[in-house]
Amino acid sequence: MEAQSYTHAINNQVIEETAQKKKPKNMTLWLISGIVGLMFMVVLGLILVGVSLIVSSARNLTPTKPAPEPAVTESAPLPPKISRFASDSAVLDLQSGVGKLRSDIDTTDLFEPQLTPPNIDLNISIQSVN
Repeated sequence: MEAQSYTHAINNQVIEETAQKKKPKNMTLWLISGIVGLMFMVVLGLILVGVSLIVSSARNLTPTKPAPEPAVTESAPLPPKISRFASDSAVLDLQSGVGKLRSDIDTTDLFEPQLTPPNIDLNISIQSVN
């Protein structure tokens, strides 16, 4: 800061005063209070946004009246859509052959008494150690 000196006369006396540029008192106090005020406004804004989000989500969660179920009318079942190949002789022969194979597999006895697993004796003895 640069000091400036002034001279002036009061009652025919010359008085010299030195005027300095005025610095705000406690500049750090102003700075801290500004920062605290700004932080307070930010926190208040965040709280308001949070409350508005909670309220809007609570409105969306309120149960609404369930939609009425449509009236079910019983109608006659539709006839199955028949393929044009269903009446073909080759397809009918194949279908009868598959039916015969299925009945043969169901009637086949798969148990073979000659195929029993061998008896394995490994002579294992367990002794207790004291």
